Parts: sequence; C-alpha cells; structure tokens
Amino acid sequence: KVPGPAEEPEEGKKKKKKGKGKPGPAARAARSAGVDPKVALTRRGPMLITHTGITGPAALQLSAFTARGLAEFRYKGVIEANLAPPLATNHAFEAFQAARGGPDRKKKVANGVQHVLLAHPATKHVGSKLEVSIGDRQVEGWSLPKRLWKSVCDHSGLPDAATWADLSDAQLTKLAECLTSAPLSFTNRSPHKEEFVTAGGVALKQVDFRASEDSTKLGSRVSPGLYFCGEVLDIDGVTGGFNFQSAWSTGYAAGSAAACFALAVDGDIAT
Repeated sequence: KVPGPAEEPEEGKKKKKKGKGKPGPAARAARSAGVDPKVALTRRGPMLITHTGITGPAALQLSAFTARGLAEFRYKGVIEANLAPPLATNHAFEAFQAARGGPDRKKKVANGVQHVLLAHPATKHVGSKLEVSIGDRQVEGWSLPKRLWKSVCDHSGLPDAATWADLSDAQLTKLAECLTSAPLSFTNRSPHKEEFVTAGGVALKQVDFRASEDSTKLGSRVSPGLYFCGEVLDIDGVTGGFNFQSAWSTGYAAGSAAACFALAVDGDIAT
C-alpha cells in the first residue's frame, strides 16, 4: 500500500513510549513543597489502628509531608498499607503456597498466619532486630495481631472455615494483596484535635536567617524590627520533638535579636 498524504511509512513512524501516567494530587502537593514524592508518600514505622482511624509515627509523618495536599482535598484519600513488612505481595503469596502444600494445609486460615510468614526467607531478620525508618531506633520482634489477621481474611472474602488446602491461587493472591497492600480509606482528620504542629506561616524567603548581625536574626526582610519564631514561621517537622526544639531555638534567637534591635534604637534616641 502506498502511503497517502496523511500517512507515514511504517519505518518512519515513531513508537510512542509508554508513560507512567500523570502524578496524583498528593504527589503534586509534595513536589510543590520541595519534597521528593517517593520519600513523602512512603513511610515505614509503627502504626496504631483505632476505632476512629489510624495514627502512630508512620501516619503522623505521612500527614506532615502531605499537609497542604490533604488540606486541599479536604482530608479524603486512600492509604495503601503493608501490614506485614518486610514482606512484599509476592513473598506473602509464596508463603501461603507453602502453607497450602505443607503441614499446615488442614489448619484454618483465620486461626493465625504469623508462623506461616516467618517461614519465608524474606523474614530472616525478623524476630531479632528489624530496623524501621524512624531515626536509628530499632524494634524487637514482630507480630501480626490475630484480630487484624481475621479482618484481612474477611476483607479478602474467605469463608470462616476455609483451610489452607481449600484456597485457590486466585484466593491466595487476593489474601496476599489484602495483607501487603491493604487500601485504607480516610474521610477526615482526627476529631480529637491531636495535631501537634501546623503547616504554613510566614514565608521563609521574607525572613533573615543570617547569623552575622545579632539584630537581624529571624527578622523581617520587609519590616525592620519585626521578628518571627516558632509556628509563626512556615516550618513544621515530623513527630519526635523537632517542633519543640524549633520553637525553643527560634524563640531564643528571635528574642535576642529583638532585644539587640531595641537597645540599638534606644541608643540612637539617647544620642
């Protein structure tokens, strides 16, 4: 076939590269705040599941890095939680396959899974010292509460009386996905006013952070004699005492600079 005016020969056509898609709203919000979305949107650490939602260091760190994005979308979204780190979905599936063909094949799935997961090579360091991404702290041991596991089984649609031998590959896959990438929808903030710091404040580019002049530290670049500290500044840190330290340190520096400025003004008036 001879190509017409609107056609291109096959060898002249450029193959379109498959893109990864546009970044989601949370990723865009993180990037606009100057934070790598891969870092901001992934946290590993303790998480507490309560009757009203989820909290704990991992959840608090996520909300800190995406505070502006969460506010923009009125605190509605979905968190994907791995309830059995360091296992990935394929690791959990392999462990479940081993249970289906091993000594546990006649046992009820809902009765417990910890020993099944700990038999997988990916958990060889679990039970001794498992590092988490909260400073240099470490947690001893690892466990999956039975009530949480029962909820995972229910969410994946397994019958209460199902044994490992009863499950098909499709059911094992669904179970592994629910355990390692559980979708947790949220619709609002905590109703108990548990926030420990607020995002936003005076833009840092309008504040003088130079330490060369005692009377200008943390002073306004727009209005001389005006000083800022603590949460008035557009500074917020993760949980762990960093916000207290920021408030104390900037408060001392701003207060000292304001005192130097006031004394200088008094001196000029006196002379």
